[in-house]
Amino acid sequence: MKIKNIRQRLLQSTMIGGTALMALVAAPAVTMLAPAEAFAQDFTTGTLAGTVTNTAGQPVSGATVVVTQKGRAQSRTFSTDAQGRFRASQIPVGVYTVAISGDGYESYTDSNVAVTLGGTAEFQFTIGAVGGSASTVDDVVVVGTRSASVDFDRTTTGITVDVQETFDRIPTQRNLAAIQLLAPSTTRGDAAFGNQVSISGSSVAENVYYVNGFNITNFRNFLGGNTVPFEFYQQIDVKTGGYQAEFGRSTGGAVVAVTRSGSDEFHGGVNYYVEPNSPGLVSGHLLRRSVDEHHDAGLQG
Repeated sequence: MKIKNIRQRLLQSTMIGGTALMALVAAPAVTMLAPAEAFAQDFTTGTLAGTVTNTAGQPVSGATVVVTQKGRAQSRTFSTDAQGRFRASQIPVGVYTVAISGDGYESYTDSNVAVTLGGTAEFQFTIGAVGGSASTVDDVVVVGTRSASVDFDRTTTGITVDVQETFDRIPTQRNLAAIQLLAPSTTRGDAAFGNQVSISGSSVAENVYYVNGFNITNFRNFLGGNTVPFEFYQQIDVKTGGYQAEFGRSTGGAVVAVTRSGSDEFHGGVNYYVEPNSPGLVSGHLLRRSVDEHHDAGLQG
């Protein structure tokens, strides 16, 4: 009888402890379900932020900022706040045209503002007053400028690569591992595990891979992941450390990629590759020649 009472007390204490633990777990869950602003960075987009000031360095509030991606007719319009700031969150990566106008100021347009994957492209735009400061017709008046801002609060280390632009400038292999090796704190792994990369000293099986927001990591042995034809890649973000928890489930790095997309204009291209048979070149390195609309020799209509 005494043993039975002890068992009953142990069972009761276990049930009470389990109930308390469930309550502790449920409380954060309820908090997470409550409406709140999402601060997580998307896997497929970037952010464009800027500050609009006049030539005296004072913020311009109420200015209209129109952001349009090149090759597409859609645009987004913003109004600067009291500090002259605006922010275009979660927009597709690529090159944008930024048009700024305001009462009493000259209109300003910049057609080469780049937004990269998983980061915030922050700039300071300076616009001049109507009429400028010219004293004669021979004076040159600058009505607008753009300068990049440095984000000292960014904790993520790594590199973001525009794939097509990189291969036009750097002779390197056409695979994901070659892109990873361009980032700091990366080394080639043991050949026994295939063409894999160690990031920040971790095992080659400790990296996580995403393409267009999908986790493509090989969950059987965690060595690399599924891939797409290399011409499909637009940008690849190699995170070597300090990245957000949403890119977790790894102790190494996170390789986040987004594929190329179309535009409102019909266009095409042709690629061909030559592998020279020369002992002076590293085996496996390919020379790339591209013919597309960017080289004035593509198919367009």
